[in-house]
Amino acid sequence: MRYETQGADWGSLAFQTDFQYRSEHFFNLAGLPAGTEDGYTVANASVTWLPKDEPWTVRVAVDNLTDEEYLVQTFDLSGTLASGGFFGMIEQYYGRPRMWSITFKTNF
Repeated sequence: MRYETQGADWGSLAFQTDFQYRSEHFFNLAGLPAGTEDGYTVANASVTWLPKDEPWTVRVAVDNLTDEEYLVQTFDLSGTLASGGFFGMIEQYYGRPRMWSITFKTNF
């Protein structure tokens, strides 16, 4: 969602937000608890200043606004060698935490 407001002399401001929801899902075919991720929502937001009659913009953004902790991949290697396991561990990769950014962009 994006909303842009115009100012008389200073240009305009654009407010933007988006989100992604993912329901419970599995990282393996067996649906084992070690390979299951609960549902989660990741929201992002930004404000962009577009100065009047200038070729540049400034954007302040926050990704993962609520600092949601979520898995993006899991490998269950916890079984025994006899049952097909390898290392006796579960390897998990998490999504990016809350990240702030400031972007200065110019067109030429």
